[in-house]
Amino acid sequence: MILALLGCAAAGPGEPLPNAAVATGVAADGPGWSATAAQVRFAAGSAQAAEPTVVKSADGKPPLEITAQRSDWDLRGGTARFSGSVIVRRAEVEMRCAALEVRYAKGDRVDRVVATGDVRVTRDGRSASAERAELVGENGSITLTGNPRLAEGPNTLVGTTIVLWLDDERATCEGTTEGTPCRLVVEGAALR
Repeated sequence: MILALLGCAAAGPGEPLPNAAVATGVAADGPGWSATAAQVRFAAGSAQAAEPTVVKSADGKPPLEITAQRSDWDLRGGTARFSGSVIVRRAEVEMRCAALEVRYAKGDRVDRVVATGDVRVTRDGRSASAERAELVGENGSITLTGNPRLAEGPNTLVGTTIVLWLDDERATCEGTTEGTPCRLVVEGAALR
């Protein structure tokens, strides 16, 4: 675990940890997860990784892999923030965005993942886009806001809020009471 890496930074047994440390070629793992980074800087209870890759797997489900140009970890707060060409993969689902925050619940379980900035999700020839997407780990839903759009081939669905239910392969769309409806456009060839 990353906390164990902090312990390795001390000069010897019983000596205090330095205020800052740098490790290269870092790999860490724990029950059901692993992480690698080209370089990690540790300081005052936090860690910043360059070229990080995080893979998290549990209960036989496909692992979640996150890559980014930078990550910041708040070990006490249970959050990790990724920025710069963020790519998230889990099985056949891929999400790309400018920034990502992962919040952990007790027991190292992913509680919520919030993606912002030109969010794009693809799966089996289907795509979704929005300015913000929030994945809830407990129920496997992704809520898209900020001009959300779903597309499958030439067919599109737009609304104010679109919720994707990944495990059930279904979606719900909400409009607003101010007159912005959910709008589905189906190509004529699909109606034959």
